[in-house]
Amino acid sequence: MISFTQTQSFASYNIYRIEHQGDTSSPLLIHTIKGEEQQNITWVDQSTLPGKKYGYYIVPVHPEIISSNKALEGTSTNTIWIDVPVPKLQLSP
Repeated sequence: MISFTQTQSFASYNIYRIEHQGDTSSPLLIHTIKGEEQQNITWVDQSTLPGKKYGYYIVPVHPEIISSNKALEGTSTNTIWIDVPVPKLQLSP
């Protein structure tokens, strides 16, 4: 689960996922969030696989300022790494 407080009402936030640690060349934009100022945002990636490790970072976007034919992006957050646990099997006696 990724959660944060939106600090600007005009901004949207792009969430990127990295499939392999050390591989920063191919982040995947997996979700965009637009909320209200000071709104607590919570989002869960439903497309993960058990036993894998994923990195996530967020980039704020100002959709009303266009530069080089795309919306102006701010500085990304640090990448957080999450290990998706493998479910344990329960054996019946």
